Amino acid sequence: ANKQAKIEVRRFDAGRALMRHAAEGRGFDRVVLDPPRTGLGLQGARALAQVARGRTVFAACDPAPLARDLEPMLAAGHRV
Repeated sequence: ANKQAKIEVRRFDAGRALMRHAAEGRGFDRVVLDPPRTGLGLQGARALAQVARGRTVFAACDPAPLARDLEPMLAAGHRV
């Protein structure tokens, strides 16, 4: 039961990177992101809902953008 994890760490603009991964049809078991204070934006949040297939850790410092960004996640069946 020795599992090896494939980990990919990159530093990008979170919203743009998520939109690119969604367009490529990529998905991830785990996503850790720390978007800017303004959040991901609606397109970035929709892309996150597409690519996040497991646990997501979302660092946010402003509750209003976080609430907006979580709506597409919740609509796609993710839980907080």
